[in-house]
Amino acid sequence: MTLTSNPSESKVLTILGGGVWGLAIASLGRLKNHRVKVWSRRGDLSLEEAIDQSPVIVMAIAMKGVQDVATRLNAVGVAPETILVSATKGLDPTTWQTPSQIWHATFPENPMVVLSGPNLSKEIDQGLPTATVVASEDIAAAATVQNLFASESFRVYTNTDRLGTELGGTLKNVVAIAVGVCDCPRAKCTGGTHHAIAPRNHSGWHPFRRSSRNVLWLIRVGRLTRHLH
Repeated sequence: MTLTSNPSESKVLTILGGGVWGLAIASLGRLKNHRVKVWSRRGDLSLEEAIDQSPVIVMAIAMKGVQDVATRLNAVGVAPETILVSATKGLDPTTWQTPSQIWHATFPENPMVVLSGPNLSKEIDQGLPTATVVASEDIAAAATVQNLFASESFRVYTNTDRLGTELGGTLKNVVAIAVGVCDCPRAKCTGGTHHAIAPRNHSGWHPFRRSSRNVLWLIRVGRLTRHLH
C-alpha cells in the first residue's frame, strides 16, 4: 500500500534524531509536503540550522541522549512559542523522569506534546495503515501536531494526558516481554498492567479517571494488536 497524503499548509518541521524512528517520522512529514530537516550527531546540519524557522521540533533521539541534547538545544535557544514533541520512549535511570518531563524542565515555557504509538517504524515505511496518539495539556498544540502528520494511512488521536500516554507507551514493552516468557500469559498480562500503571499512580494518577485511561488502552489494546500478527 502506498501512503496517501491530505492537502495541508506546508510548514518547516525539525526532527532531532536520524535513527529509524526519526526517519520514519520525517517521512510522514514529507508526505504532507512539509519541509523537513533532520538533525543527528553525525550529520552535517548544526542545531542552529536545524531549528531555524521551525515552529515544531520533534525529538526522536535515544533516551540516554535526551538530557544532553536538551542542554545543547537550550544553549542554542528556542522561541517560547515553538512546539516541542517528544517521540522518545524510556525513563531516566537516575531520576525516573520521562523524556517529556526532562524537556519540560529545560523548556518550561514551551508547549509540550508526547507522540506515542502503538505503531512500528517499519509499518510506516511500508505504507501500512497505522495510528498514533499525541497528548498535551495544551489542546491547540496537540491539534497542530495532529494536523502535521495525519493522513489517510496514518490516523492521529489526541488527548490531554501527556504523562499517562508516555508511560503507557514505555511500560507496555516491559509487560510484553514478561508475557512472552511466562507460563500463564493471561494472568501475567493482567498483573503486569497493574504494575505498569503504578508509577503513574505515584504521580497522582487514578486509573478510573477518563483522561487517564490512555495507559490501559496503550498497554492492552496496543500490545494485543502486536500479538495478533
